[in-house]
Amino acid sequence: MLDQYQSEYLWITLEQIEEIEAKLTEIDGVFPSEDFNHVMRVVHSIKGTAGSYDFSLLGVICHNLEDSFVHISKKEISSEQVTNILKYIDLIKKYINSKKNHSDQVLDIEQELLDLKIDKTKTGRQKKVNHSTLVVDTTKLSLKLISKELSNLGIQVSYAKSGHEALGRLLQEKFDSVIASQELALIKGTTLFEICNRVKSLNINAKRILLTSSDIKNENIDHIIEKGPKIAESLRKLYEQNILKNDEVSIDSIPDLKIHYIDDDKMIHRLVQVAFASFKEKLNLSLFSNPFDGLKASIDSQPDLIILDVLMPEMGGIEVFQKLKEQAPSVNWKVIFITASESKEEIDKLMSLKPIGIITKPFRPKELVNQILEIYSKSNF
Repeated sequence: MLDQYQSEYLWITLEQIEEIEAKLTEIDGVFPSEDFNHVMRVVHSIKGTAGSYDFSLLGVICHNLEDSFVHISKKEISSEQVTNILKYIDLIKKYINSKKNHSDQVLDIEQELLDLKIDKTKTGRQKKVNHSTLVVDTTKLSLKLISKELSNLGIQVSYAKSGHEALGRLLQEKFDSVIASQELALIKGTTLFEICNRVKSLNINAKRILLTSSDIKNENIDHIIEKGPKIAESLRKLYEQNILKNDEVSIDSIPDLKIHYIDDDKMIHRLVQVAFASFKEKLNLSLFSNPFDGLKASIDSQPDLIILDVLMPEMGGIEVFQKLKEQAPSVNWKVIFITASESKEEIDKLMSLKPIGIITKPFRPKELVNQILEIYSKSNF
């Protein structure tokens, strides 16, 4: 019975999306208020119902599509903004068709979604984004002011209007930082950060910024910004002087490392090569699609770091790590696991094996090297 309901839901959703697509292609600089409101209602409805039908990724795409509408006037819309929205529409259609045809394209779609977020435009000016943040606040004026300041820095800003909505996004999407008001209904800002820390979510390394007018001290908070008329300016200074500077990777600060990356997915190899392209003089990268070849090469050359995909046919990353320790027990193997799993049980299981860190898929190619180096540097202390 559920299969039938899911099938019907996909058909109805596809019809709704194609209707939106038709409206967007007819727009010539002006977005009629009635059409704008209709599109927003449909996207919001799909976002809210997708998870109930076990289509969580569809909900995530609609979350990001909804974010795109924040910067659009109800009267005017640029051709670049229309193009950007149509890309999300195409991604939704691709997801629906993959489900209807029972084809497994989840990783491809997740990567396309990340690429869209990286290349997303704000107001028609192409602006590359290398940092994404989730802002959680109930005040429309605060959201608008914060969005303006951070977007001008090239930051990709997403929104949630409640702690409950934010938690849903944080468990499914990756962000580099999270800005949350303490005064949220149901789940307060400090509670939100505590939950993310306890469940070992994929945002466990995201910078956490609390907006509050109270004197709060909490180990789950990285920065506190006092609420007031200068809140947006204070956030801009924090990102300019601290957070964005820490995101940058200086070639001079990188140690010379020999790195083995073992993953059977050659499509992932392409992304990894893109990520490491600018650091060839410091990072000697070897890629292996066969875990047996990767194991033998690692035993022979003992690289400074081995990155292992957890799920591989014939021999997975866990087994490779175990064999490394069995065959060369005197070597201090430094291993980072790559996993698509977000469950607490899986993460805890991997951490019990004593890797130096874990990186979850899908990852952003532009941030992969920074993640690896941060984990590696912490392992030396």
